[in-house]
Amino acid sequence: MAKQFKDLSSEQVAKFNARCAQLGVDPSKIQGSVTTAGAEGGLHCGHPGANSTFPPANILKLDNVAQLKALSACNDEDYVRGLESDAHVKYPQPVADLELPLLSSYGSDLTLIENFMTEAQKETVVQALHAYLVGNSNKVKDYEPIINAIHFPMSLAVYAAQDITITAANPLVLNSDQIGLYNFGVVTVEPGGSIQVLTAAQMDSQVFNGQTAMRANADGTATASVVPTINFKGANGSNGTDGTAGTNGGNGGNAKQGSPSSNNCDCNNPSPVAATASGNGTAGSSGTRGADGSISGNSVFSLGAISGPIQVTYVGGVGGNGGAGMAGGSGGNGGNAAGAAASPCNNSYAGTPSGNGANGGNGGNGGNGANGPNVTIYYTSITSDTTFSIDTSSIAAGSGGAAGAGGAAGTGGTGGGTAGTPGTAGAPGITGSPGTLTTRLQPA
Repeated sequence: MAKQFKDLSSEQVAKFNARCAQLGVDPSKIQGSVTTAGAEGGLHCGHPGANSTFPPANILKLDNVAQLKALSACNDEDYVRGLESDAHVKYPQPVADLELPLLSSYGSDLTLIENFMTEAQKETVVQALHAYLVGNSNKVKDYEPIINAIHFPMSLAVYAAQDITITAANPLVLNSDQIGLYNFGVVTVEPGGSIQVLTAAQMDSQVFNGQTAMRANADGTATASVVPTINFKGANGSNGTDGTAGTNGGNGGNAKQGSPSSNNCDCNNPSPVAATASGNGTAGSSGTRGADGSISGNSVFSLGAISGPIQVTYVGGVGGNGGAGMAGGSGGNGGNAAGAAASPCNNSYAGTPSGNGANGGNGGNGGNGANGPNVTIYYTSITSDTTFSIDTSSIAAGSGGAAGAGGAAGTGGTGGGTAGTPGTAGAPGITGSPGTLTTRLQPA
């Protein structure tokens, strides 16, 4: 029988109440029992609360990253004293190497600085923010002013309950604007249930019941089957658009010979016409690049006493495929020659060459797969059936778009044009890095 809040020890209840107080929540006023049963599409926790059956217990306003660090499970002192290793933390390059705009140039409105930063610079600051929270913040202290300028002040939704049960039919969906803060006494994930993480989260519990699903075998027996417990959902990149086909060149006009009139030797009856040149085909346009996949949600789970398996999975975040290049247009046919006319109109008109076929468009490059988030799980104890695993197989790159064919050469006239060359196929995107799953004993 899985534990409930009423079964917690006095020490566990005291820890739960202390966490409530830290998050500005009165433990006597929170919901006793919450379940995802009946919450079609999942029980959503967002900011503001998207589901009236489970509204946030508080909206916590933080002025700087140091205040947020104080709410996380990762303490600098544990790293400084060597009680914990930060080998799993991805620390960025020194902030001086980024060549960021000077904060002093923007007066009191520091948020304007983000408009003058590159995407790479913004991503590095986000990396520093994560390292500040889950690693030794002293190692990214130089990033603190820019982190505060871009990401703070910050309002965080706080959710709290004594017991929460997650059923197989309806997941618990964590989707706050910034970083969601969740404090539960006891979390019970029924077989097939999952916690879906769409944005960064800090979850605390005193007891975490992960229940194993059973899979039926062909002989009628049952086998324990690990099911995803914590599921990070990303967005797939959209596919690139295909190019447009080139247009064909117009045909040239044929030459027309004159002939003498019945009563004179004038050879302008009818008027002679020289052959006109044909047009070249226009090139097919290239396909566009597929968009990158995205996954957010670097998260810390301090789950207390854990029983049963926990599998972290990533879903989505696949790069979009590049668009196909289109074929070039064909060259127009050349005008035909006019042969020599009868005396005295013995002149002739040469034909014109046919037009050249145009080149095909290039295929667009595939989008990159998303980088997986970094996930840290703390526990105070685990049972013999507790396992931790991670599945990153879905973070794939998009494939390159197909190349367009070259346009055909025109025919006729005094000489054939040249055919266009095919475009080149787009390059596939880059598969995203898998992210990390770190599991650690909660420091005393």
